[in-house]
Amino acid sequence: MRAEPEPGSYQASSLAVTLMAPVGDSTAAVQYATDGLIPDEEAAAFTGAVTVQLAEPGNHVITCRVVDASGRRHYNTFPYTLRE
Repeated sequence: MRAEPEPGSYQASSLAVTLMAPVGDSTAAVQYATDGLIPDEEAAAFTGAVTVQLAEPGNHVITCRVVDASGRRHYNTFPYTLRE
């Protein structure tokens, strides 16, 4: 999993973050949440890439989960801080 821009602190009131599926596995369904909770089977999902809008200043945590071809779960956390 990758996120662009890189997680970190940004001087902005909103930020568009693009999440990308693991390299070499663009068909894997990635589930994600923007509230910092661990996504489950009911969470929003994408294949390839998706753009998520962080719409207000403050701390934000995007969490992702992907299940590989062997059935193993992999998790990533991407923390962002937006400040005006």
